[in-house]
Amino acid sequence: MKTVEYIIEVMICSGLFLVLYRWLLAGKVGYRLCRAYIVGTMLLAALIPALDVPLYSPAPESAAEGTAVLHEFRGNLLPEDGGYGGATAEDAAATSRKTSEKAIVLKTAAALYGVTAAASIVLIILNIIRIRHLRRGARLTRMEDWTLAESGKIQTPFSFLRTVYMGFNYSPSERRMILSHEVSHVRHRHSYERLVLSALRSLLWFNPFLWIAEKDLKEVQEWEADRDVLNEGNDLTLYRTAIFKQLFGYNPEISSGLNHSLTKKRFIMMTKTRPGRYATLRLAAALPLLTATFLAFGCGTKDQTQKSAVSATAAGTHSTSPDAVSATQDSVLTITVSKDMLTIDGQQYSSEDIDKVIADKIAAGKPTIAEIEISGGTDMGAVTDVKNSLRKAGLLRVRYTADLGGGAVLSAESVHILPPAISDNEEITTAIPVTNWKYFHQIRVNSNDRIMMDGYQVTLKEIPEKAVGIIMEQGIRTDTDEEQFLGIFSIGFNRDSSPEVYVQIRNAMDKAYNTARDNYSQKKFGKPLDALSIDELNQVIGAVPKRIAEQDRIIYEDVPR
Repeated sequence: MKTVEYIIEVMICSGLFLVLYRWLLAGKVGYRLCRAYIVGTMLLAALIPALDVPLYSPAPESAAEGTAVLHEFRGNLLPEDGGYGGATAEDAAATSRKTSEKAIVLKTAAALYGVTAAASIVLIILNIIRIRHLRRGARLTRMEDWTLAESGKIQTPFSFLRTVYMGFNYSPSERRMILSHEVSHVRHRHSYERLVLSALRSLLWFNPFLWIAEKDLKEVQEWEADRDVLNEGNDLTLYRTAIFKQLFGYNPEISSGLNHSLTKKRFIMMTKTRPGRYATLRLAAALPLLTATFLAFGCGTKDQTQKSAVSATAAGTHSTSPDAVSATQDSVLTITVSKDMLTIDGQQYSSEDIDKVIADKIAAGKPTIAEIEISGGTDMGAVTDVKNSLRKAGLLRVRYTADLGGGAVLSAESVHILPPAISDNEEITTAIPVTNWKYFHQIRVNSNDRIMMDGYQVTLKEIPEKAVGIIMEQGIRTDTDEEQFLGIFSIGFNRDSSPEVYVQIRNAMDKAYNTARDNYSQKKFGKPLDALSIDELNQVIGAVPKRIAEQDRIIYEDVPR
């Protein structure tokens, strides 16, 4: 989810929850319910906008959407790109500059957020350290389920976790009321609630409603402790006098103490009858709000693909004609490849049908890009067959996603134009003649997903660095020699290898070319790629063309296992 959307939704949720609390619950239901509501709803306010539970059907997209593509190749023999798509170089330059400016703003905002959140967390830790230091220097008295820490350095009583901290100079009656108040905080575990809310507020410090929620939580905790003191039979006037005496002194923000929430409202609450009337009905009023916020901010669209009208030709298999394609079909042709089946636009087909189905859909003039979704542990051979069917039909714009399991999804970092395959099958593509093998660099993947590059075993992380070196040495066209030899990368896969590795290698090659072009830009113009003028950008594109081919039908088993 987008960060700005998340921030706005968190503030809306927490604001609505707090309005309901102050309107229906504060001082009108039991203190324990108030505390649970404040802490629970603030956690939900942070969690709900982060959810994306699929409940809604997606709205149909217009045919014009999804057509912006990053071209990789152009030409007849070995297509070469500008790397910026079908848009003009002017558009590419403007987009690149805007992207750079946006990236700077985002990095600055991220740095500000990180520094502020870290500083807030550090303050919490420092407060805890100061309290522990006080405890080490105090006289400790072990009680049944709490500890009394007494020290002359403690100016005002407070409690933290299972320890009550106080000084020595109190009359017997004051000491009894103070201990009763602080032990109430310990017994109800008020410090733990404050720690949770303080940590959440530190992470979401931009949310003003969390700061208000912290204040409300402190207030209701003090009401509860006051009520426990008075329920033990202590005199109201004497207790108020004891509170006035504790107006000043050291009292950490994450602790509970007598000098917190010293307001007229607190004194009024001491004289009120025990809250709780119609508590169940009041809490029930929160359920519609919780449901509404969940539906509004925690739910997304179903992963649902529009299906085309089809006619059955045999049991278990289907084919389609251009006439059967819906007029509202999206411009994206969605192909899902899994271990056990293959679907096109949500309809299952056999492998023998895909050439005809894809050709019919393209003949209808609808799809402009193929979305290949890989899942279910399929092998590269099934993906290769789909790519070759797309090549035959002339649909070359492809985007890849791969389901890695456990909710993880691997996506290609750009939309590709299918490169020509090195193959003798003229029906698929024209074979690329290689006249100088010095400039031909092979990347091979065996059935065990081991990778070799120019005869040496490499990892995915090593490919970009090695490819950049080759591009800088052999992939830069001079101004005087348009027909010079340039390096060609040939990617070959065993049909039993993993498609996920294919997507990762394509991402690695995209990264390598982007780095090489940036290096060339720095060397020639003294500035990065995204700072170039239109003319300079065209020069870089022409000087460092992408040259990638795929060897889809060659079986490699010479990579070490």
